[in-house]
Formats: sequence, structure tokens, C-alpha cells
Amino acid sequence: MVDYLGFGKSRCAAEWLIREASEHPNTEWAVVAPTGFDSRKCAEDLNIGIINIAPKDLVTKYNRTLGDIYLSNKSIIHLISADKSDRLRGFNLAGAWCDELSSWRYPDTWHLGLLPTLRVNEVNPRVVVTTTPKS
Repeated sequence: MVDYLGFGKSRCAAEWLIREASEHPNTEWAVVAPTGFDSRKCAEDLNIGIINIAPKDLVTKYNRTLGDIYLSNKSIIHLISADKSDRLRGFNLAGAWCDELSSWRYPDTWHLGLLPTLRVNEVNPRVVVTTTPKS
């Protein structure tokens, strides 16, 4: 049996987000995935999950119920479902990892939900997108 882990898109994105959040203290970041389950998988997966691959001294607390990962430099990574774009309202994000964008149910989550939250100018907000294309 072959153990297939995939191409590595999600692992690269998780490492990118960890690096960015750790280099910019007191900032907020987001993982936006198709569902709440998917966003928690981005945090908890054994191979690509943020709390499992981040340096052990970086993650100080993981609140699974609220979907928040607290870092030792006072940054926070929020886990957000793309099915609930209104949950993005009010955030001041320095950046985001958008996972499986082609599977988001509501395209407006990108335009009306995420883009207005990317407003921490000192950091030059940025987004990384991982997705498996649909035919």
C-alpha cells in the first residue's frame, strides 16, 4: 500500500501562515476553509495542522470552540468557515490562508467577507490560496 500525502499545498500554506504570524507580533490572521470542520482540520491535522507543525513555544493556547490559535508573540490565528462569511465582519486581518477556494459554497465570501478585513497596512496584507481545481 502506498501512503499518499498529496502534493504539499496545505503544508506549504500552513508553514507560510506560521512564519508570517510569528514575524508580525500583535496581528490577526485567518484560515478560511469551506466548512468549520475543514478550518479545524487546517489547525489539527497531524501532517499539516498549524498546532502540530508550529514550533512548540509559539502556540500558547488553542481554543477549539472559538476557533482561535494564540501565539506567544500575541498574534492570533482565527479559524473561519467560508460557509459563514458574516463571521469575517469586523476583523482587522494582516493576512489569511484560504483553503480549497474552489469548494467555497458562496463566492461572496471572498469579495464581501474576506477582502474588507485585510486592512492592517503596516504589514501589507497578503493571502495565500490553496485549492484543488475543479474541471
